[in-house]
Amino acid sequence: MSSKYGLRQSPITGKKLFHNGIDLAADLDTPVLACLSGTILECGYNDVYGNYVVILHDNNIKSFYAHLKTFASTKNSYVQTGEVIGY
Repeated sequence: MSSKYGLRQSPITGKKLFHNGIDLAADLDTPVLACLSGTILECGYNDVYGNYVVILHDNNIKSFYAHLKTFASTKNSYVQTGEVIGY
């Protein structure tokens, strides 16, 4: 775990901010797995998160995966728990 849930110093701004998730680090080319089954809402890129994926799970829960090298899934596809969604 490279960053915990809660108050932390932002790696982007340097300011103390609330971090509403956890960050897990992995070696380059490590398969990234869906934490739960769901539908891919977004596969995209932005300047802060790089390549990212958002999965919509039951009960309107979303999981977010950032800083991916490549995608292994596409928008609107359904993925199972443990399925590779990127690297």
